[in-house]
Amino acid sequence: MYFRLEINSNVNSDVMQLSEFSLSIQDVDDMDYALLPTDGTQRADGQDQYLNLFNNNSQNYWYCPGSYKQNGVWFVEFHSYRPVTPVGYKLYSSSLSQNDYRRHPKNWKLYGKQKASDEWTVTDEQSGQDLPHSAYVAKSYAISNPREYQYFRYEVSEVNGASELILGHFEFIYDD
Repeated sequence: MYFRLEINSNVNSDVMQLSEFSLSIQDVDDMDYALLPTDGTQRADGQDQYLNLFNNNSQNYWYCPGSYKQNGVWFVEFHSYRPVTPVGYKLYSSSLSQNDYRRHPKNWKLYGKQKASDEWTVTDEQSGQDLPHSAYVAKSYAISNPREYQYFRYEVSEVNGASELILGHFEFIYDD
């Protein structure tokens, strides 16, 4: 797809040099199944971004205080290169989960749509959930009525007692 690198400032200098630039995406065997994040709630300082949900690095995570919620939810939007039909998904606890389990998602919705211009359709909804309290462990969720989509949105409305969200990784499950 399309990517853009934009540098807005240069600290204490009029000169800028960029010697190397690397773009990494989810490590998958088939690029058609790679999930590419496009939007989401995140901290103003740019740390612990929603992009971390898709980079397969167990030391990274998505962390966002409640003050950054939009319309009462934390969210991340992402898409695949082509339409896919996931039958489920896995949510991984963060690398800090032994101490941060109260920040794990409790209530959420997963949406899908076929074209960017379509309206969102709820594909799964969970409430009262608790991810494992161990570092970087997955919990799987089935999608009861799998359909083909290319665009997805994951919204978290509540966590397990804290005022901020933390999540290690998001991954779809396919029936291939």
